[in-house]
Amino acid sequence: MKVTHVFIALATADHAAALGWTIAVGDVDELLGDLRGRGIVATIAIEAEMRTAVVVDPDGNRIKFFEDPAS
Repeated sequence: MKVTHVFIALATADHAAALGWTIAVGDVDELLGDLRGRGIVATIAIEAEMRTAVVVDPDGNRIKFFEDPAS
């Protein structure tokens, strides 16, 4: 899976409205495999009943991906 864009996200009180602005993937396991293949370590968690993967870039920025429940 090729990542082509990165953006900054902020916490929101309205999850449904924020879905259009967050980094959603269809399959967290596929993402993890791709990240491992690049030597990138991810932390896995379950948040609000969604699987998430968090990576830290070389500058220390946390990037969170979540498994889209609609997938």
